[in-house]
Amino acid sequence: MKRLGIYVFCDKDGIVDDYISYFLNDFIQHFQEFLIVCNGILTKDGRQILQKFTHHILVCEHRDEELWGYKKGLEYFGWDTLKQFEEVILVNDVLMGPVYPFQIMFSHMDKKDIDFWGIFKNYEKRDSDFPEYISSCFMAFRNRMIQSKEFQKYWKRLSCCQTQEKVGQQYEIIFAHYFEQLDFKWSTYMDTEDMKHRHYAPAIVFPVELIQDKKCPVFIKTVFCQDYKWVIENTIGNTARRLYYFLQKSSDYPTDMILKNLLRTQNLASLYHCFHWNYILSSTLLASEQIPAILKDKKIGVIVYSYYSDLAEQLITYIDNLPSEIDLYFFTNEKQKADNLKILMEKHCRENIEYRLVQNRGRDLGSLLIGSRDIVSRYDYMGFIHDKKSAHLYPGTIGEGFFYKCLENMLSSTAYIYNIIQLFEENPRLGILSPSKPIHAGFQQDVGKEWGANFKMTLQLAKELELHVPIDEEQPPIAPLGDFFWFRPEALRILFNKEWNYADFPSEPVGPDGTLLHAIERLYPFVAQEAGYFSGYITTAEYAELEYTNWNYSLGAANQTAYDCWTKLREIVDVFENSIIGKIAYPIWRFMQLLQRYRRRNE
Repeated sequence: MKRLGIYVFCDKDGIVDDYISYFLNDFIQHFQEFLIVCNGILTKDGRQILQKFTHHILVCEHRDEELWGYKKGLEYFGWDTLKQFEEVILVNDVLMGPVYPFQIMFSHMDKKDIDFWGIFKNYEKRDSDFPEYISSCFMAFRNRMIQSKEFQKYWKRLSCCQTQEKVGQQYEIIFAHYFEQLDFKWSTYMDTEDMKHRHYAPAIVFPVELIQDKKCPVFIKTVFCQDYKWVIENTIGNTARRLYYFLQKSSDYPTDMILKNLLRTQNLASLYHCFHWNYILSSTLLASEQIPAILKDKKIGVIVYSYYSDLAEQLITYIDNLPSEIDLYFFTNEKQKADNLKILMEKHCRENIEYRLVQNRGRDLGSLLIGSRDIVSRYDYMGFIHDKKSAHLYPGTIGEGFFYKCLENMLSSTAYIYNIIQLFEENPRLGILSPSKPIHAGFQQDVGKEWGANFKMTLQLAKELELHVPIDEEQPPIAPLGDFFWFRPEALRILFNKEWNYADFPSEPVGPDGTLLHAIERLYPFVAQEAGYFSGYITTAEYAELEYTNWNYSLGAANQTAYDCWTKLREIVDVFENSIIGKIAYPIWRFMQLLQRYRRRNE
């Protein structure tokens, strides 16, 4: 079949990632003419990559709607040219693949007596007026439709002044229904009739089933960065991770291309939620027999900042779990403290230890970013711990619990540390692992407010370091709150390359929030993301049991509080509705509500 293709590409930085080349390598073989429309900017390197596929490249103003890119592509050729083709296909960069050759799909659909088709169908939602429709990520039109005046008018009516939501409602969603009424026949490559009773968007919810059972050649990138509110309201939350692991283990698709693009373009919290980068590790059993070989091949070190002499023995109890192959660096701010540490460590017969004196300005961060500057580049993996009192918290057991959580989930046992190292080995894009945020006592009220008073300062630091990854105040930083973490030095190279000085840090007393120290604490994951690495949380299996109880209780308490507030509010509303003013106001409010709904339907 003689085909013309229009591929719409949109990237905020104008970068053409590997997954696009991989897609086009197979896809373009099925076309006699091909255009790539870039919504926004295109780098010089990006243009060179795209020119390997076609000399037709159109760069136009940035628009989020793929339909607008399609329109520009159709205008680029003009209807007289388009009419010369048996089929015109519109596709955009939200599709990833192929998992199977596109030839299978095209051969199957060529046999169908239809006027237009797509790959995926979305179904009518309950309590919705929208009909079944073809997902606009892939739309194919046969010659009879291209010749149609109605089809040409459809694209002419599409305006650049409309919002993405309106474009979706007035063009994408009604498209199939509108042209079906004009006696045009349509179909989709994926037959998902057996799934529509389970969910209205099979391509988003059942990607593994579509690939494994129905041989779908593509999957939608949005699966990996979907708004998690939508995810948890529609599924158990395992779709993205399940798809990634399936592709990794059961296909030839190079899955690293997925993470490479997502880590550059998406907010880290969105990815964290969809991929569930939480790791529960055993503190008694080894996950792999490869550990001895890894320790011979990799250099690993741990940095310890010790300030409180009365906490030194507690620190060393955990440090004693470090395998002998790991180098140890002690930092403190006084010679007497360093001498005491040496005496305490003499009992433990460790040889690979170095002691250094640093200023206390910047606290543990001063030791890490200034005192350790010449150390980190020598290692493949490093750990960072320090003592912690949280003296501003009362009673003291709250701060002690925070300190315990950090130490226990960093250095619980030798086997646990081995399993952390193994995790880095198995995940080459893993940059930072840390204990999760505390949720006991007053820390509960910080859940969902992890930025505290630090967003603006963190954003300013990110600009100074020339970070380009998305940072959003509405999305939490996946950060080591507490400053205990394992990391891949390459992931934090940008941060260590900055010439930090002690004068950069606030002098004592340092406040509990809103300082440079708290901003850097939240900056770590974005530095790692800029370098192409993700961050996650670790916990021991034993601590996970405790944490599950804490989370379950906290959620239940929050729900009870919300229910009590709603009950009180309902009582107040009932009193108002039964008053004279309420009896007058309610019908007016109800009428305005219905009028607004009517206007929205007829827009």
